[in-house]
Amino acid sequence: MARTLSDKARKEAEAMVKRFPHKDGALLNVFRIVERDMGYLDEDAVKISAEICGMPPAKAWGVFTFYTTFKTKNDGKYRMWVCSTLPCALSGSEQLYDHLKETLDCNEHGTTKDGLITLKKAECLGACGTAPCLQLEDDYYENLTRDKVDQLVTELKRGVARPAGYTQDP
Repeated sequence: MARTLSDKARKEAEAMVKRFPHKDGALLNVFRIVERDMGYLDEDAVKISAEICGMPPAKAWGVFTFYTTFKTKNDGKYRMWVCSTLPCALSGSEQLYDHLKETLDCNEHGTTKDGLITLKKAECLGACGTAPCLQLEDDYYENLTRDKVDQLVTELKRGVARPAGYTQDP
């Protein structure tokens, strides 16, 4: 059975499209609205978004699969991206990623068995001056160490929705 979008979210998405000179320019914003309403993006959600933006579903799917920040069905409650580009890598991000992967015991999708966290690599988070860094949902954690990421994971497991230190040194 196909998933559907609420009337309220559809109206919000349609209003968003009207703010753009070219309807397809609103696609990323429409994805966010649809994701918030439906919980995650899948084929049905992408088709709905494409229809609202007046574009072929295949084009919308190409955009959806290009970006890694949209929530999918296999994602945990929290999504965590560790930056893997050169400044972060030189500052130890690869070791932090490996440590997190081992600590969290993620499945093949990068998600913990309890469905709490999905761990992924990101190409650049734009925080090169405070490497290594990670993004947890919309918040950045910078100047990281193993102890700091362990503290972050502990707080998430305790149910702290926005652990101390978000967008700054934890």
